[in-house]
Amino acid sequence: MVDYETIIPLRLKYLREKFSLSQEEIAKQLKIGQSTYANWEAGRRTPSIGKIAQLADIYETSVDLLLGRTDIDK
Repeated sequence: MVDYETIIPLRLKYLREKFSLSQEEIAKQLKIGQSTYANWEAGRRTPSIGKIAQLADIYETSVDLLLGRTDIDK
């Protein structure tokens, strides 16, 4: 079983760094505050399913990768 509270923050940070983006840049694309995004990466908060879908689009990957249901990037 996947531990979403652990895997989502790890995947968000990994993908953001892979794309060489700042938390602020991602937050602007999502129309949220930088602190909200920082809380997602720190595991203090969890993004809504709508924001997870937006993140998958931004990072050109699948929702399944963000949720840890697969390790295969599309």
